Amino acid sequence: MAFLLLILFSFSAFSQTSTVQGTVKDNSGKALPGVSIKMKGSTNTAITDAVGKFSIQVSGKAKLQFSCEGYIAKIVNTKKKTTIDVVLVKQAEDPDQSVNIGYDSRKRTKITNSVSTIDQKTVEESSVTDITQLFEHVAGVEVIRSGSTIKLRIRGVHSLNGNNEPLIIVNGSPFNGTIDELNKDDIKSIDILKDDGATAIYGMQGANGVIIITTKSGQ
Repeated sequence: MAFLLLILFSFSAFSQTSTVQGTVKDNSGKALPGVSIKMKGSTNTAITDAVGKFSIQVSGKAKLQFSCEGYIAKIVNTKKKTTIDVVLVKQAEDPDQSVNIGYDSRKRTKITNSVSTIDQKTVEESSVTDITQLFEHVAGVEVIRSGSTIKLRIRGVHSLNGNNEPLIIVNGSPFNGTIDELNKDDIKSIDILKDDGATAIYGMQGANGVIIITTKSGQ
């Protein structure tokens, strides 16, 4: 009986859950919204809000993985803590990384136009379900949410009354739908052209910037 009670007590202690909350900032002290937080070995996930705050349910001696596009992922052992403040360090760009520029792919050191890349590792490790959340930490890209409507703006607004939508290219062909219609799980990589080089490649269609998406089936 004592042995059985010991097993039940151990199981109860292991299965107990608690709430861990805190904030995530970069190394300059700026709050990071949209950071993906995952409890290792489980499906428990959370995302930081607009001011970098988060709250997640954990069990036992949980380890939390914090990941964000453009930053080095970090694993933190909760050790029965209820409050954790995390600092993420920016990831240095790989000069040998291949970047899709529309008509070709080149090493990052070989291109002069402003390009940001969301690579396959970032896409797969992110726990977000809405593809537009992947763009929230891309410099020069603004995610505008108004009710159920989501718009992306690259390099700001060019026209007060005209079209400010970036050109979306999926597997080499223009995509006429909206960005949120795409399934994040189908995406292999995303490259964003942000300067006048986009216009040189795509003409006036690229004047508002270009989002080039390669899917796993179209790689």
